Amino acid sequence: MRHPEALRKRVRQAEVDNGLRPGLPTTAEREEIRKLRAENFELRRCNEILKSASVLPRRAVHSRGGRLSAFAGRSPSRRSSCGGPSSPSAIAPPGQ
Repeated sequence: MRHPEALRKRVRQAEVDNGLRPGLPTTAEREEIRKLRAENFELRRCNEILKSASVLPRRAVHSRGGRLSAFAGRSPSRRSSCGGPSSPSAIAPPGQ
């Protein structure tokens, strides 16, 4: 094999997955951590979008004489994907 470091990493991960090396995350745990970090990132991004969007209507009402003109003519394609989970299974707790 050309890359002994790659082989060493694979052997180490196989030992972790088989319970021979405690203290390190298994492949399944590493994948779950990766997914949770991605979800956390997306939720934080959505929170920032929602925070900034909650300020817009108040500004629009006060600056336009009571009309919400800031949202007039906005196409649905420009909206964020932060409206919530796309399916009921997306909100099911792990293991169900």
